[in-house]
Amino acid sequence: MRVLLVCMPFSGVGRPPLGISLLRAALVREGVECDIAYPNLRLAETLGAASYDRIADQLPVEAMAGEWVFSAALNQRGRSPDQEYVDEILRARWKLPEQDVDLIRDARSQASRFLRELFATVAWDRYQLVGFTSSFMQNAASLALARMIKEKYPQVLIVFGGANWYGVMGREFHHKFPFVDFICSGEADSSLPRLAKHVGASTRNSLPDIPGVVYRQGSRTVATAETPVDDLDGLPFPDYSDYFDALRTHRAALASFPCIQVEMSRGCAWAVKGPCRFCGLNGGTRTFREKSPARFLTELRSLASLWPTSFIGLADNAVPSSFFSYVLPKLAERPLASPLFVELRPDMTRSDMALLADARVSIQPGIESLSDHVLRLMHKGTRALENLRLLRWAASEGVKVYWNLLYGFPGETQPDYEEIQALLPAIQHLQPPASCAALRMDRFSSFFENPERYGFSAVRPGAAYRHIYPFGEKALRRVAYSFDYDYKPGVESPTTDELRRHVTAWQKDHLHGELRAFDAAGETMWLLDTRPGSAVRRVRLDSLDAALYRACEDICSRSEAGRRVRAELGESAAHDGEIERRLSSFVERRLMANTGDRFLSLALTGRPAGLPGA
Repeated sequence: MRVLLVCMPFSGVGRPPLGISLLRAALVREGVECDIAYPNLRLAETLGAASYDRIADQLPVEAMAGEWVFSAALNQRGRSPDQEYVDEILRARWKLPEQDVDLIRDARSQASRFLRELFATVAWDRYQLVGFTSSFMQNAASLALARMIKEKYPQVLIVFGGANWYGVMGREFHHKFPFVDFICSGEADSSLPRLAKHVGASTRNSLPDIPGVVYRQGSRTVATAETPVDDLDGLPFPDYSDYFDALRTHRAALASFPCIQVEMSRGCAWAVKGPCRFCGLNGGTRTFREKSPARFLTELRSLASLWPTSFIGLADNAVPSSFFSYVLPKLAERPLASPLFVELRPDMTRSDMALLADARVSIQPGIESLSDHVLRLMHKGTRALENLRLLRWAASEGVKVYWNLLYGFPGETQPDYEEIQALLPAIQHLQPPASCAALRMDRFSSFFENPERYGFSAVRPGAAYRHIYPFGEKALRRVAYSFDYDYKPGVESPTTDELRRHVTAWQKDHLHGELRAFDAAGETMWLLDTRPGSAVRRVRLDSLDAALYRACEDICSRSEAGRRVRAELGESAAHDGEIERRLSSFVERRLMANTGDRFLSLALTGRPAGLPGA
C-alpha cells in the first residue's frame, strides 16, 4: 500500500503544512508507505517567489485570487468570464493596483500548462491513494489535478481533507465532484491511516467504522461521525523530510528561509467557555486538548535540531498555561537555535514577557481592539488597557508583536472610534497593528450561526465564490467559508476612514520616537519623550508624580492609586483631589492612558539603563 499526499498552490511555500507532515508520520508508523509532493514550490519557482508570495499571502483572502487562477482549468471553460471577475472583485471591490491585476492574470494564463506539466512528471499509478490537503486557496488547483488523475488512472482513489472540506462544505464538494472518492473531515490523524489500510485490504466493508470519513453508497454521499483526537501525546512527531528534499530541487521558490510548525494544543480554552464571536476556527469542535509540557518540549527541541529554519511557529490558537509555567522558563534558560512564534491571549504577566524575550519568542496576541465597548461586542474577555499594557511590556522587553485592529462589529458607535483615534498619538512608541481591517464573517463563527441576533442581515457567500465555482446560490452557500453581509436596519456603522489613516501613519512612523521612564536619585523619576508632537523632551517628575506614575505601571483605579501613593510617601502625601488633578495632567500630556476610572502609565521601563545625556 502506497499513499501520496499533495500540497498544491497557493499554499505558502515557506510554511510546509503541519497536517500532512503529521499524517505522513502517522501512516509510516502504521506500516503504510507515504510520500508528500509539493507542487506549490514548483509554481513558485515558475512565477517567481515574489509574485507567488504576493498572490498567496499578501492580497485580500476574500478576493480568492489564487482560486481564480485555477478556476478555468477546474471548470474546463474558456476565458470569457475573466473580465467580470477582474472588474467586480479585483478593481471595484478591492481596488487592487493594475500591477496586481496583471500579476494575477499572468498566473491564470499559465495554470493549465502548469497542471499538464505537473501531471506528466509524477507516476500517479504507483499510488493506490492520493490525498489532497486543501485550506484557503488550494481548492481549485487540487480539484483540477485530481480530475486529471482520475480520468487517466480510474483505479487510483482520491481523498481530500483540510479546512475547505470540513463538515457541510466537504459534503457538498463531494457531491459536486464525483471523481473525489473520500473525505477525511476534521482531524485525520486516525481516519486517514485507517482509510489507507481499508483501501489496501482485500475486503472493503469497514468504512462505517472509520470516524470522520465521507464516502459514497451508490450515488449517495454518506458521512460518519467525527472523533477528535484526545491523546495528543500519542501523536508522532511531524515529518518534514519530503519538504526539505523538495526545496533542494526548487531552490528559487523561496524568497527567505522557511519555517516549520509544531503544536502544543488543539482547540481554544477560551472558546470552551464561549468563543470570540467572529472566530470560525476549529469548526464545530469546542474542545480543548493539550500535550503534556515535557512531551511537547522534547518534540520542539527534536524538530529544531532536525530542520534548519528561520523560525518555528506554534500552530495553537492560543498557547496553554503550561507553556508559560513549564516550557517557557526552560526555553529561556536554553533557547532554541531558531526563534519561536506563538499566538496567545493578552492576559499575561510582565515576568512572562521577560521570559519570552529571553527565549527569543515573537507573539501574536488576540488584541483586536483598543475599545472596551468593542471588545465586549467581540466577546474577547479582555479590556483595552490590558491590551495596551501588553504592548508596553513587549516594547520594554524587546519582544516583537504582530496584532490586528478590527472594526465593523454591530453595536459599535462613532465615539468608540473617536476614543481610539484620540488614544493613538499617545502610543506611537508602541508597536502598531500589522493590519487594520473590517470584520470578516466566517463559517462556524457565532456571528454566522446567529446573524439576526447580532445585527446582521442578507448573509450570503462571498462575492468571489460565484467566479470560482459554477454552482447555484444554495450550493455556493454550502461550500463557502467566508460570507458577505449587510447590517440590520438601525444598526450603526461608524466611519473608520480616519482610523485607517491614523494606523497607516503609525505604521510608518512608530520607530521615530519613544517614551521611556528612568529612575533618578531619591524618589524622583525622569521621562524621556521623543514621540512626534511632544512639547517637552525630558520630564522630571517630583516624588509625588513619580510615586503616582509607578503606581500606575500596572492598571490602577483612582482610589487604588491614591492608596499606593500614600503607602509609599505617607498618609499626608496627597488628598484625593490632588491625585485626581495629577492623573488628569498625565493623561492630557499623553503620558498615561485611561478608560473610565482605570489608568495605565505608558512609558517603557526595563532593560535599557541610564538616561542618555543625563
